[in-house]
Amino acid sequence: MNDIINYIFFDEFAGYNLEKRRRPRKIKPRINYLELFDDVDFRSRFRISKNHFMILFEKIEDEIRPKTDCNDAIPPITQLLVALRFYATGSFLQTIGDFCGISISSAQRIVHRISNAIAALRNEFIKLPILPEEIRRNEKEFYQTAKFIRIIGCMDIKIL
Repeated sequence: MNDIINYIFFDEFAGYNLEKRRRPRKIKPRINYLELFDDVDFRSRFRISKNHFMILFEKIEDEIRPKTDCNDAIPPITQLLVALRFYATGSFLQTIGDFCGISISSAQRIVHRISNAIAALRNEFIKLPILPEEIRRNEKEFYQTAKFIRIIGCMDIKIL
């Protein structure tokens, strides 16, 4: 009986190499959309002007720069473009990767890294009132403008 089982399960595949072969690595061409698009097209695709893109890039460049230039490391400018395209479209990582010439796993790591770098800038850009008189003034202005009570600020349609 064992001979029959061995024949059925093992001898049938004796001529095949059952090792999982790794697919050859493909380096996709990367397009610099900063140079390709004018400011109007760039803004429609990434929802940020080229000028503001460069300001943001200069602030986070050191944090996102690859530690090495080996293995065709993805340049910081491409990394920021990947993340901004993801934020602008809400698309799948595969689509974003195809758009920028990178793999899905690289796109995921890049979006995570860029998100953390941008979040680290929050204290520089997000200011909420601290003093009681500032809080009262903001509450009064929100009430006069939109009849919202006890609101001290808003951010991207989120009321605080």
